[in-house]
Amino acid sequence: MSELSLQIIQSILGELGRTRRRLATARVVHGLIVVVALVAIAWTGLTILESRLWLSSQVRGILVWSFAGATVLGLLFLVLYPAAQLSGILPGPSNEELARRIGRRFSSVSDRVLSVLSLYGGRHSSAEQGMLDGAIQSLSAGIDTKTFSTLEDFSRVKQSSKLGAGALVFAVLLFTLAPTSYLGASKRLLSPKTEYTRPLPFSFSITPGSTRVVKGSSVPVQIIPAGNDVPESIQLEVAYDGEKVSRILEAAPTAAGFGHTFVNVRNDFRYRIVGGAFSSEWFTVSTFERPVVRQLSIRLTPPAYSRRPRVDLGSNVGDISGLRGTRVSVEAAIAGPPIESVHLVFDDSTSVPLNVAAQVATGQFIISRSGSYRIALLSETGVQNADPIEYRIDARPDEIPSILILAPDDNTVLSESGTVDIVGRIIDDFGFSRLALFYRYSQRRFGEASETFESIDLEVGSVVELDQVFQNTWVLGEHGLAPVPGDEIELFVQVWDNDSYSGTKSTRSNLIKLRYPSLSEQYESLGESQENAETDLTDLLDDAEDVRKRFEELRDELRKNPDSDWQNNREMEQLLDQQERIEDRVDEFSGEIDDLIQQMEDNGLVSEETLDMYEELKKVSEEINSPELMDALEQLQDAIEQMSLDQMQDAIEKFEFSEDQYRQRLERTLDLFKQFKTQQSIDEVEKRAEELAKTEESLQEKTEQVENEMDASQDGEASAEQQEKTQKDLDQLAAEQERAKKELESLLDRLEEIKEEMKDVKSAPQGEMQQMTDQLEQENMPQKMQENADQLRDQQTQPAQQGQQQMQQQFNQMQQDLSQMQQSMMGSQMSINLQGLRRSLEDILVLSGQQENLRTQVERLVGDSNLLRGYAQQQLEISEGLSTVSDSLQKMAREIPQMSREVQVQTGEALREMGSAISAMSDRIARRATGHQKSSMMHMNELAVLLSDLLSQMMNQQSGMGGGQSMEQMVEQLQNMAGQQQKLNEQLQEMLNDAQGQRLTGDVQSRLNQLAQQQEELRKQLKQLSRNPDLRGKLLGDLNKIAEQMLESVDDLQRRRTNRNMVDRQKQILTRMLEATKSMQERGRENKRESETGRDLDRVGPDALKEIETADQLRRDLIRAMEAGYSPDYEALIKKYFQLLEQEQN
Repeated sequence: MSELSLQIIQSILGELGRTRRRLATARVVHGLIVVVALVAIAWTGLTILESRLWLSSQVRGILVWSFAGATVLGLLFLVLYPAAQLSGILPGPSNEELARRIGRRFSSVSDRVLSVLSLYGGRHSSAEQGMLDGAIQSLSAGIDTKTFSTLEDFSRVKQSSKLGAGALVFAVLLFTLAPTSYLGASKRLLSPKTEYTRPLPFSFSITPGSTRVVKGSSVPVQIIPAGNDVPESIQLEVAYDGEKVSRILEAAPTAAGFGHTFVNVRNDFRYRIVGGAFSSEWFTVSTFERPVVRQLSIRLTPPAYSRRPRVDLGSNVGDISGLRGTRVSVEAAIAGPPIESVHLVFDDSTSVPLNVAAQVATGQFIISRSGSYRIALLSETGVQNADPIEYRIDARPDEIPSILILAPDDNTVLSESGTVDIVGRIIDDFGFSRLALFYRYSQRRFGEASETFESIDLEVGSVVELDQVFQNTWVLGEHGLAPVPGDEIELFVQVWDNDSYSGTKSTRSNLIKLRYPSLSEQYESLGESQENAETDLTDLLDDAEDVRKRFEELRDELRKNPDSDWQNNREMEQLLDQQERIEDRVDEFSGEIDDLIQQMEDNGLVSEETLDMYEELKKVSEEINSPELMDALEQLQDAIEQMSLDQMQDAIEKFEFSEDQYRQRLERTLDLFKQFKTQQSIDEVEKRAEELAKTEESLQEKTEQVENEMDASQDGEASAEQQEKTQKDLDQLAAEQERAKKELESLLDRLEEIKEEMKDVKSAPQGEMQQMTDQLEQENMPQKMQENADQLRDQQTQPAQQGQQQMQQQFNQMQQDLSQMQQSMMGSQMSINLQGLRRSLEDILVLSGQQENLRTQVERLVGDSNLLRGYAQQQLEISEGLSTVSDSLQKMAREIPQMSREVQVQTGEALREMGSAISAMSDRIARRATGHQKSSMMHMNELAVLLSDLLSQMMNQQSGMGGGQSMEQMVEQLQNMAGQQQKLNEQLQEMLNDAQGQRLTGDVQSRLNQLAQQQEELRKQLKQLSRNPDLRGKLLGDLNKIAEQMLESVDDLQRRRTNRNMVDRQKQILTRMLEATKSMQERGRENKRESETGRDLDRVGPDALKEIETADQLRRDLIRAMEAGYSPDYEALIKKYFQLLEQEQN
C-alpha cells in the first residue's frame, strides 16, 4: 500500500477516535445532569411529604434508603459507565460502528468510510496493490473528516440542562418560602432512626431563660405564648440543686401571657414550663455575689494658699464640692467576695486606682474640674459591682480678683505737689500676691508720648485680707516723671491673686488720665467755682429779702387781726421752712469757700496772704447763721398759737432785729468775697506773668542749645537727618512760642475783666492797673511773640534769642509791678481799717463813760421822779451815738474779715438795752431803767474788748507784712538766710558727690526731700521779707528773682532732678542773696541820713500836737473813770486800752 493511502487511512482513524471521545463526554454530562435533576426532584418530594405527614422512622428509613439506591444506580449507569468508556477503561463503539453511524447521518459519505476501513482491514479482493491504492484514494475523495465531530451536537445535554435547572429552581424556591419546614424535614429525613414528635400548634417565648443573678435578688420569669390553641394554664417545674424532687409551681396569668417571680434567690436551680402533653427545655439560674461599698469616708484638704481647714464629709457622703486643687482622700470599706481591684472612674473615662488591703480601698485625687465619679469594684472571680452610685464633683474656681479705683477720678488735674493719692478697693476670695501701678505719658508738651507702660509695686495692707482698701501716695518725681502744663499721664492699677494651683490671675482697673493743666486752665476752673459761689451768695440775699417781705406781710396781718387762724400758722411754718433752707444753703456756701481754698492751696494759685484772707472769709461765712433768728420765729409761732399779744410783739421785735443783722452778715460776706476775688485776680495775673517769664527763659535756653548744635554741625557736613532734626526742634519751639502767645492774649483779656471787677472795690488800684494795660497795649507783646515764632522757623536763632530775653525781662517787670500793686492795695486798706477801728474804739469808750454817768444820775432818783423823762432824752442821744458807731463798724466789717459776728451781737444788744432803758424812763420806772443801763454798759464794755483785741491782731498782722521791721533788722535777717543757704548748698554738693554715678537710694531720696523742705522754708521767709513797703525798685526785683530760683530748686529736688544746672542755680541764689544784703545795707545808710532831716520837719506840724492832746485827754478821762468806781471787768478794759495807746505812741 502506498504512502498516500496510509496517510488517508490514518487521518480517518484519528478523526474517528476524536468523535468517539466526544460522544462519551456528551453521555457523561447528560447523565450527571439527569441524576442531579432527579435527586433534586426526589428529595424535594420527600421533604414535602415529611413536612406534611411527619412520617415514622420506619417509613423515613425505607424512603431514604430507596432514594439513596436509586441515586447510586443512576450514577453508575448514567455517569460512571460513559466516564469509563471516555477514559478507556471500558471499550467504546468500534470504528465500523462509528462509520455506519456516520454513513447514516451524512448521506454524502454513505458507506465510503466503512468501505475504506474494509479495504484497509484486508477484507477486499485479490486485486493488485495499485488498484487497491486507487480504490482507497477514490473512496476517500468524497469523505470530509471534519464533519465527523458534528455527529455529537450536545443537543441532549442542552435539553437535560433545562430539566436540571427547573428542578433546582423548584428546590430553592421551596427552601426560600419555607426554610424552617424544609430544613426540619431534611433534618428528620437524614435521621431516620430518630423519633420526632410533631410540634404543637403554639409556642412560648421564655425570658430570661438561663441566667446568672446576684444572691438575694429576684428573678422574674416571663412566658409569652404565640400560635393557636394556647392552654389556659401553664406550670413551672423547678429543680433546686441538692434536692431530688422537683417542684411544680403555677404560673400566674399576665397581660402578655404568664409569669412568675423567684424572690430572694440564694441557691442555683433549674426550671422549665410544662402543661399537658408538652414541656420546654430546662433553663438554669445560677447565683453569685457582687462586691459592694459598705462604707465611704471622704476628707477634703484645700490647697495651702487658701488657708482653709480640712473637712471630713459625713459617712457615705460621696458628693464633693471644693476649690480646684483640693486633695480628696477616699476610704471605702468593701463587702462581698474578695476584691481584685478598685478604681475611681470619672465621667471623662479616666480612672484612678485605689490601694486595697483587708477589703478596704484607699486613695486620693485632686479636684481639677467639675464632673462626676463612681467607685468600680472587681472581685477575684471577675464580678463587678452593679450600677455603682454616680457621685457629683463641684470644682469651685478661684475667682478672678476685682479692683475699683476710688481716687483719683478720671481726668484728675495734677497739683504742683507732684503727688497723687491712689486709693482703691481690692476684693478676692483667698488673698493677693501683688499690686502694681502702671503708668505712661499719653501726651507730652515737649517730647514724644510713651508707647509702653512702666510699673511700680504698690503696698498691700495685708495679703490675707480679702476685702480691703489700699492707699498709696505716688510721688511722680521719684519715678522720673516731671510733667509740665499740657502733659497727660495714663495709669491703671493691676492686682494679682495668690492662686498657686491654677496660676495667679490678675485684673486691671479702668484707665485713668491725669492732666497737668496750664495756669490759664487752672484759673478758669477757679473762676468758674468763684462765679458759682458768688451766684449762690447773691441768691441767698434775694431769698433773705423774700423772707423779710413775707414776714412784714405776716406782721401787718397780725397787727390788724391778732387772733390766730390756720392761714397764719401755715404762713409761719412756711417761713420756718424757708429760713431753714436758707441756713442749710449758707452751710453749703461755707463748703464752697472751703473747696475754693483747697483748690487754690493745692495748685499754688494765690499768695499766702490771699489764702489767709479766704480763710478769714470762711470764718465769716460760718458766722452768718445764728440761732437767734430761728428762736425768734419759733417764739412768734408759739405766741400766735397761744394768742399772746405781749409775746407776739416781743417776738416780732426780736425777729426784725435778728433778721436785719442776718442780712447785714450776708451783705458783708458778699462784699468781702468781691474784694478778695479782686485780690486773687491780681495774684492770678502775677502768677501767669511769672509763668510766661519762665516760658521765655526756657525757650531761650532751648534755642541756644539748638544753635550750638547747628554751629557744631557746620564745622563738618551736616547730614540730611541732622538738618531734619534741627528743623523739627525749631518748629517745636515755634509752636511753644505760639502757645505762649495765646496764653498772653488770654492774660490780656483777663486784665480787662479785672479792671471791671475793681470798679466795685474801693481800695483797688484802678489807676495803676489802667496804666499797666495801656503800656502792654503799646508794646504789642503778642505780635512780638508771633514774630519770634517765625524767626525760629526760619532758623534765625540769634534775633530769636534776643527777643526771648527782652520778653522775659518785660514779663518779670510786669510781675514786679503787679506785686507792688497788690502790696499797695493791701497796705492802704490796712491803714484805713486801723484808723477806723481806733476811732470806733475811742467813741465806744466815750459813750461808755457817758452811759455810766447817766446811770449814776438815774440811780439816785426816786422810783417815779419827773426828771426820768428828761434823762430819757440823754439816753436817746447816747443810743443815737452808739447807732452811728454801729453803722461805722458795719461798714468796716465789709472790709475787715477778722471782725467777728460777736461785734455785731454786742452792739445790737447794747442798743436793745438802751431802747428798753428809754422805755422804762418814759414810764418813770427808775429801777428797771438802771438795770437796762447796766446791761448796755456791759455789752459796750464787751464790744470795746473785742475791738481792742481786733486792733491788736491787725497791728501784729501789719508788722508781719514787713512794715514793722527796720532796715537794720531786714539786713540781719537776710544775712542769716544767706548763711542757711550756704549750708544747704554745701550739703547738697556733698550728697551729690557721694551719689555720683549711682542710682538714688531710698536714704538719698529722703535726704533730697528734707533739702527741698529747707529750701521752701527759706523761700517763704524771703517772700515775707519782700513785702516790706520800704523795699522798692531793683532791690525788690532781685528778691523776687531769688524767690523764683528757689522755687525752681524746690521743684527739681522734689522731682529728683539733680544735675549741673541745679547746682549752678544754687550758687546764683547764694550770690544774689549776698548782693542783695550789700544793697540793703547801702540803702539803710541812705535812709538813715534822709530820715534824720525828715524827722525834725515832721515834728513841727500842729496835727501831731492835736493827736497828743487828744491822747492825753483820753488818758485823763480814763483815769477819772477808774476813780469813779467801775466794775472789775470794765476796769480791766480801761487798763488794756490804756496799754494799747501807750504802745501806739511808742
